[in-house]
Amino acid sequence: MIPKICNLDENENLMWLNTSLLEQVIVTSEEDDKVQVTLGKLTRATAAGDNYGSEMYRVIVQYKHRTECKTKSLIIKVLPRNNEMAKVLLKANMFTKEYSVLSSVTPTMYKLLQEASIPQLHPFTPLCFYFHRTPDAIIMEDLKENGYKMAKRMLGLDIKHCMLVIRKLARFHASSAVLHVTSRDMFKPFHESVYSDVSMSGQITKIVFAEKLHNLANNTVDLLIKFQESDENDFTVFKHGDLWLNNMMFKYSDESGEVQDVRFVDFQLCHLGSASIDVLYFLHTSLSKDLIGQQCDLIQEYHNTLKETLASLGYEQLAPSIQGLQQELERKRSYAVIVACTVLPIILADPNNIPDFEEMAKNDESINFSEEFKATIKLHLLEFERKGWL
Repeated sequence: MIPKICNLDENENLMWLNTSLLEQVIVTSEEDDKVQVTLGKLTRATAAGDNYGSEMYRVIVQYKHRTECKTKSLIIKVLPRNNEMAKVLLKANMFTKEYSVLSSVTPTMYKLLQEASIPQLHPFTPLCFYFHRTPDAIIMEDLKENGYKMAKRMLGLDIKHCMLVIRKLARFHASSAVLHVTSRDMFKPFHESVYSDVSMSGQITKIVFAEKLHNLANNTVDLLIKFQESDENDFTVFKHGDLWLNNMMFKYSDESGEVQDVRFVDFQLCHLGSASIDVLYFLHTSLSKDLIGQQCDLIQEYHNTLKETLASLGYEQLAPSIQGLQQELERKRSYAVIVACTVLPIILADPNNIPDFEEMAKNDESINFSEEFKATIKLHLLEFERKGWL
């Protein structure tokens, strides 16, 4: 009798999945071919609104490894079905690029740091096991099985979580900056941003701006394209491109409950460019309200970790000065305003009223801002006003 995958018939987008393929994945995971899958059970892995550029599933695999019965959880990330977002993702080759990041680029970055004996080091991403074509799909490690959790997007991150993220980001950027010098060809597929080709700008420009942001709103698309391109004065790195709290998973100590590690997920918008873009995106999408006016400490910690990591890798000369970093952030200030005004409404949408991208693109009046967004954007606008960024 052929082992079955429970609930597969309820998910048309996964009809290509079978136990033979799962067996292949488990063999890769175990690094041993003495594996026999006996059962798979499929469920949705994320709630509505958590992922806009993919459908996420979890499959619990029961199998025999030699004489031992085991269970392993895997995550399947698959192209959305029959919508405008799917067309954008296909045309931009996003799933192929993400598979390359998870299976090759970030493991190479991590190995570079390992060889330099960087302390308290953990991988940047989940392990990746398999890539499927038509529909595009990636099978990867389920971080939840290893104790990782998502943060609560409506609350934002406290200072301990933010410091952990900013240090990891600095190491991510530092290792990529070195590889950009020593292994430049690795980043060839990531020179162009999605905004310069198949733009999601139609959705972005449908966002309603306050009167004071009117002039900026008219130039949103041009500015987005401009900011994704690297300037000769920028600190050029491999950017995550969508670094907000739902694209991170955190691990906590069993004893103290303190946050210990963070892994980055969702690399569909990654490419080469200014490091400041990732920093600004994170600072203006993911902080708890009480930290919005206190970003200087996070920027300083990012710079300290960046400089230390580059020094450990033997490339301290690549590090910008703190003044240079601040000037770069200042040059990209309009990007921070765009992110706060276009991305935050989606992040802080009412869980009971998740925005529909295609409806947003068709009808401005379909956008309803949550009370949480209104409270948060006021704090960001006050901070922008204080800095002279509006």
